[in-house]
Formats: sequence, structure tokens, C-alpha cells
Amino acid sequence: MHAKKTRDRKKFFLEMSDKIISEMETESKALRDYLRTIGVLSEEEYQQRNLIDLKAREEIDNLKVCLFFHTIDMANFPL
Repeated sequence: MHAKKTRDRKKFFLEMSDKIISEMETESKALRDYLRTIGVLSEEEYQQRNLIDLKAREEIDNLKVCLFFHTIDMANFPL
């Protein structure tokens, strides 16, 4: 029973983390679009920041794969 609870907590943690990250990415993109529209952010800066976000998303996806396929101590993530 303990193992199932741990798996459920891990799944919940990953799902909630993904939801929060997606919301933050959407908000960041909207703010970046606004800054570009009003001329505070140049097109080059806009593209650079989008590339940084893309790399960060790839790192997050890689981390999720590692967490999914490897056992982690969910005691470090109390819910």
C-alpha cells in the first residue's frame, strides 16, 4: 500500500508541476509579446529569450523522464 501511495504522490507532483510550468510559460510569452509590441524588447532579444525558454522546456521534459523512469525519494516533496 505504501508503494502505491508513493507512486500516486509522484504522479500528482509531476502533473501539478507540469500544469504550473505551462501556466508560467503562457504568462511569460504574453508578457514578452507585450514588451515587444511596445518596443521595450527588440526582435533579437525576443528571439533570444524564446530560445532560452525552449531550452529550459527541454531540460524540464528530460527531468520528467528521469523522474518517471527512476525511483526518487518523494519524502523530499511533501504534499
